[in-house]
Amino acid sequence: MKNILLFVLLFSLGNLKSLATHLIGGEMTYTCLGNDLYEISLVIYVDCGPSNTTGTSFDQSGIITVYNSSNQELQQITISDPSSTLLSDQTAGNDCLELPSDLCIEQGVYTTIVELPPIQGGYQIAYQRCCRNPSIINVPSPGDIGSTFVIYIPGSEVISDCNSSPVFNNYPPLALCLGDEVNLDLSAFDSDGDSLVYELTTPLLGANDLNPTEITPPPFNPIPWQAGYSDTYPLDSNPSVEINTQSGILTGTPIFMGMFIVG
Repeated sequence: MKNILLFVLLFSLGNLKSLATHLIGGEMTYTCLGNDLYEISLVIYVDCGPSNTTGTSFDQSGIITVYNSSNQELQQITISDPSSTLLSDQTAGNDCLELPSDLCIEQGVYTTIVELPPIQGGYQIAYQRCCRNPSIINVPSPGDIGSTFVIYIPGSEVISDCNSSPVFNNYPPLALCLGDEVNLDLSAFDSDGDSLVYELTTPLLGANDLNPTEITPPPFNPIPWQAGYSDTYPLDSNPSVEINTQSGILTGTPIFMGMFIVG
């Protein structure tokens, strides 16, 4: 059995005051329902294994904040009661490995419906939470660094029709084989037929260990990278991982075992 690379992909609650070390990644999308109504979906991935040192799971409630294009807060939306799924046997089609027995990843999905009339400049909608899994090695002090997930709804000067965000076709694998060439389909589907362009990026910072549910307005800051890593070199690989801008296919060969954030 080959060594494995724990590969965590970060796509683009509550009032807890204790340090949480459970967040791995997530994403947020929106679906236009008509009549100025939007369904907001927040997907969070948490570590349910022993590296989650506080045993923290999904928050039963939290806050999504709506801003205008001038970064002014317009409203806060409470989300609650996530549906959860324990993820298993996701190894990107590789049959060269068995997942380690202590690897446990759980997916939680929060959904809510909000009324957002068309406005100039559109909306920015964000969710922020600390903290990340301490086993992550390409970010300094990940247990002290939180996440911001944000979506943008275009303004009335850009679109006049009901518009929905793209959604990823698949969630990422839980693990990859060390030394094997990667060929991951990270493409998305856009129900409006919009053109999609893919790139590696730096995830966004949000909240901290002193205030794990802190809400801060945009502009949002990027996370710091550990020395030697960047948005275009997020994990040890040769050749370096890269994503096809048109197809969303991620390629490259990981050469060092560990847990990494990739945006």
